[in-house]
Amino acid sequence: CGPSASRSFDSRLKASTATKGKKEELRKEVPTAFLSDGIAGKIALSGLTFNHLKLAFTRKGEAGLRALLGELQPSGAPRVTKSTSVVKKLAAFFLGKEIPVTKPMDMAASSTVSQQPCTVLSLTPEKLNLFR
Repeated sequence: CGPSASRSFDSRLKASTATKGKKEELRKEVPTAFLSDGIAGKIALSGLTFNHLKLAFTRKGEAGLRALLGELQPSGAPRVTKSTSVVKKLAAFFLGKEIPVTKPMDMAASSTVSQQPCTVLSLTPEKLNLFR
């Protein structure tokens, strides 16, 4: 191993640490009900931060988030995602709106899964902050 190998390792380590920090920042700011851990990781890997998301939403609303997260890379893949549900949940977070979350009923309580109703809970960023 020469000096270039250690420089490469050092640069990868710094990038990994920076990505972890960005993901942790997102996790602190946006509850899991509005942003999954996997998408938070993709956002961090793309180099975006919470402030980038906030700025995009402030400028163009939901369309700004969609453009930022779905920006096509040279490979043809989106920067983070083109998922409408991800964009809508993030927009709901920035608007302070409630989002429906389904909570499945106990599987042992019924013999047929297809007939089980779901309980719908309404969560807002304010309600979720109570658990921090």
